[in-house]
Amino acid sequence: NGVASAPVILSSTDGSAWQRVPTDGPEFKDAFLEELTAVPGGLLLVGQSQISYPIGCAGAAGCNPVSKTLMWTSSDGIKWKSVPTSKLAAFDRVWITAIASGPKGISAFGVWFPLTGSTNKNMAFHSADGINWSTARFPDQPSGTTGVMVQQVAATATGFVSVGDNNT
Repeated sequence: NGVASAPVILSSTDGSAWQRVPTDGPEFKDAFLEELTAVPGGLLLVGQSQISYPIGCAGAAGCNPVSKTLMWTSSDGIKWKSVPTSKLAAFDRVWITAIASGPKGISAFGVWFPLTGSTNKNMAFHSADGINWSTARFPDQPSGTTGVMVQQVAATATGFVSVGDNNT
């Protein structure tokens, strides 16, 4: 719709009284905030740029405008630091749909969007610290279909459990 939105972060010490955290600094410029998870030492916030990659399809049917994945870390939920772009290379043209942190690290799922005319691909990622990421094997990825779309992931004492739907 062409309307920019402003990121909002709320903080509370008791879960009842909430107040806004400043998000007017350069680290949040042109950002959508989407996923939040506790990580060792604080919090990991995931979002994406409001500026789409130029993919040259001029809004053609089936064309997916893709934005850059962004991440921030905070020890207190008040002061945030951007994760360097160089650490987010694994997320090139990926929209993160779910993320969770637990004893086995941090697990994230997303959808990779091709630049032109190819099928979207589901992706899985893992990190020990929320800064350094690697891709993980995604199960049940049939060719020619979207396959499994993970919408939630939760950490357990022994690993992770994710849920979604199968769009075949």
